[in-house]
Amino acid sequence: MANLEDALVDKCLKRARDYGGVPFTKQRLASRCFSDISMHGPEANTSVRLKGTRGLGLKRQRRLFPSGPLGVIRYAEPGVLEVEFPSVELLTALDGRHTTRRALAAFFTGPSKAFPDKMPVAVALQFAQQHLRVDLDPEVVELAHQNTTDEPFGNGSHLIQQLLEIEDVAVARRWRTLDMDKWRAAGLTWPLIRPPRLRPAPPKAPGVVYRVSERHARLLRHFDQADDAGKLFIEQSAVLAAAPRPQPAPQQ
Repeated sequence: MANLEDALVDKCLKRARDYGGVPFTKQRLASRCFSDISMHGPEANTSVRLKGTRGLGLKRQRRLFPSGPLGVIRYAEPGVLEVEFPSVELLTALDGRHTTRRALAAFFTGPSKAFPDKMPVAVALQFAQQHLRVDLDPEVVELAHQNTTDEPFGNGSHLIQQLLEIEDVAVARRWRTLDMDKWRAAGLTWPLIRPPRLRPAPPKAPGVVYRVSERHARLLRHFDQADDAGKLFIEQSAVLAAAPRPQPAPQQ
């Protein structure tokens, strides 16, 4: 199914051009959206030039591909439309929400200089209050902060991505507020609760593993080297050897 969707997107993008007239590929357009978001933030727009002006007088909006967002026609010239799309929605449709979260984190910790590379809990709470659509309990933000404290080059970008991921989970479940009781009751784990590690099975003694493997290999070699009569004899002997033996009666 994904291959069919990718093929449809590639087909639709054949109409799309950049300002130099070079056709967009899915990867190039996603990269352009990422750059626009990391420079201009959540309100960023990405302009695309589309070949053809059919229906221009009937509607002022266009989709680049069926699952993509609506874009607004800014102006038209012979045979070409200049259409402006919301970068966040377009990048999400092209490459998934995880890539969009990375682009937003790059904006908040990059050109905007709104949040530092090393983010304390108080600043993380400020980000959650100012930029998330869900009211997060302080305990939620503190747990997300604890899961990113070991970042060697600063936890700012990773922490913002985690908070945005938590927001996406809450929005998908139509939660307006979120605390840890609600998170646990829904059976959710990461990025707030680390999933329990499976206890590894105790290792077997090397000598026993080697001895059993060697005996199996020796029997297989004998079986392969035998003729049909010999193979039948080995099979019958194995059946007899595996059959339960009668237990001797207890002595009076």
